[in-house]
Amino acid sequence: MQTSGLHVLDRPFYFIVVLWGDCFRDYFLDLCLPTLLSPRNLPSLATRQRSKFLICTRPDDWEAIENSPIFRLLTQYVDPVYLEIPPRPAGVQACVHMGIGHRRACEMAQRDRAYAFVLTPDTIFADGMIERLQELAGQGIELALVTALRFAEEPLFSQLQQLGIAPHARNGVAEPIVINSRQLVYASLASMHSETMAYEWEAAYFHSLPYAAWWRVPGEDGIVVHSMSWGPFLFDFAAVRDHDTSTFDEWTIDGDYVFRNLGHITRIHLVLDSDEMFLASWAPLADRPYDLRPNSLLSGPLGAIIKRAVLRSAFYSGVFDPLKQDIFFKGVRWHSKPINENWAPIEYRALATLLSCVAPPSGLESALDTVALRHGWSQRQVGWLRVRLLCWRPLIKLLIVPTRCILVARSLNTNREAICRRVIQMLRADPVAWKRAIWRVRQTMYKLFGRQFHEPEPRA
Repeated sequence: MQTSGLHVLDRPFYFIVVLWGDCFRDYFLDLCLPTLLSPRNLPSLATRQRSKFLICTRPDDWEAIENSPIFRLLTQYVDPVYLEIPPRPAGVQACVHMGIGHRRACEMAQRDRAYAFVLTPDTIFADGMIERLQELAGQGIELALVTALRFAEEPLFSQLQQLGIAPHARNGVAEPIVINSRQLVYASLASMHSETMAYEWEAAYFHSLPYAAWWRVPGEDGIVVHSMSWGPFLFDFAAVRDHDTSTFDEWTIDGDYVFRNLGHITRIHLVLDSDEMFLASWAPLADRPYDLRPNSLLSGPLGAIIKRAVLRSAFYSGVFDPLKQDIFFKGVRWHSKPINENWAPIEYRALATLLSCVAPPSGLESALDTVALRHGWSQRQVGWLRVRLLCWRPLIKLLIVPTRCILVARSLNTNREAICRRVIQMLRADPVAWKRAIWRVRQTMYKLFGRQFHEPEPRA
């Protein structure tokens, strides 16, 4: 299919989703797929070879999807492909089990040298996203990344209701949902999950393993985000030299899969403004909630030091690959109103804060030169920032270990009742309690020494 105004791509897009169960199937049919079928998304596809939608799921879910009205509308624009996955074994995390489908679908996309677009079923997309991705592919971009953080289902669905979208009453109807970026940003910023709230730098509850840090822009419906969580929504498999799927053995596609396969390329596009592309993924408020109670340790001058030490410890923990570390310093604007003069001071403060405790693998001076060029900073501004960094960085390095000790002590105090219960179980010779205690001690020691810890918690 050719759409007016778009360069026709020689190779197809392969859209990849993994799902199972009524809940995520309904998310996909009632919200995700309808937003992908908005006019400037799937209907805008312009590829010489017909694109495909790879749906990795269980047989009963595939039957329900295939019989839904919205699925029949999907077939007008792409060829759906069913890839069966086995049932999830007991004790295996859902996000890890998804790797079975991701591996099969990515191997197919790699074999056919397609442009991959990997999505989750609990996501909605602003109109125009796929149109823009095609433009980038036509320009030779091999990887496009979009910041992906978590929002809360209940308030987000309430916001969608106010926009005339009924999330729970669609039943897979063959009707696209059209929502623009600024509408979606406004709804999303009013619906943050506690996980994303815990990444607010200037709040008194900054998380101990931050995947992001963000700052509010005073007087605006917007925030400045620095993130190590990005979605690969344009992944050119023609640029992959040797396809490495080992990430899926014990991790998810959110791990180091992108770095292992496209970490060598230079034609990367980062979406740094929500006007270009925006998506919202959600989870219920009660799903792995984060503690947002104010912590006196994280307030005032001492809090500024502790947060920097926390971020430095997480940044160099081994969880984040060099690609994630490098792009962490690219500030992203999420906004529902036009950008104005209120943004520049916040962007400067945010970047100065991050550089005071960590540096990109490409080097501090390189980062300063790049951001100075992007933001139009004067030599005086850059010089003053260097002075600030000379003061902060040695102090943060010195306080890493004491800060880890403080955070571990606080965690022990917060969970003292659960610890007492576990000790009683151990005294009663409960073998599972002993296994969990040993696991917890190992986890704590790894945290103290800033090492990565992936061992699953023992279960009964």
